[in-house]
Amino acid sequence: MKIPAQKKWMVFTTKLGVVVILIGACVWAWQQVYNEKIAMYQAQKAVNELPEQISGQAALKSDLERHEHDINRFRAFTPTRDGISEFVSRLEEESKKHSLTLSVTDITEGQKLDDQGLPIPISGPLNEVRMTGTAYGQPQELISFLFTLEHMPYLVRVIDWHLQAISTGGTTAAARIPTTSKEQTSVVPGQLLFTLGLTVRYE
Repeated sequence: MKIPAQKKWMVFTTKLGVVVILIGACVWAWQQVYNEKIAMYQAQKAVNELPEQISGQAALKSDLERHEHDINRFRAFTPTRDGISEFVSRLEEESKKHSLTLSVTDITEGQKLDDQGLPIPISGPLNEVRMTGTAYGQPQELISFLFTLEHMPYLVRVIDWHLQAISTGGTTAAARIPTTSKEQTSVVPGQLLFTLGLTVRYE
């Protein structure tokens, strides 16, 4: 008995459809497996890189802490413009430790000039303030006070200084440093004239 051609075609198309569905299912399944492998690979890679990331973050944190420490130290060494009075108070405290009488006679902000001699506006965060003063007392204490000025915990420099001895007549003369000689019977009071350059911050 012969099978009609139309029925053969239906059987063929049915089998072909089943094959196409099976192939599609295989491709879909392979794609899912492939995606899972990619996801597992990326997850494993992230796990492997985690120690390096943690180490890098720790190093970055350490660098930030170190820089923050340096910045805080710098801020401690440089008072603000409004904190100049605190520096003067520190000078007065140091002078009292040496039994000296201190007088700060002038405080002037540093001013840069252009080629035409005109003042240049201050644009940076730092500037130098010049401070002139006079200290009165015994020469040895004046020299010790000068050493203190040069080693104060600030960005400060001694621009100029001059040590004089005050004679009995009230005039000044070149200072003499007391010695341990038996011929030394009295200590002549003196005065220290100084000019400081103090770096201040503008905030």
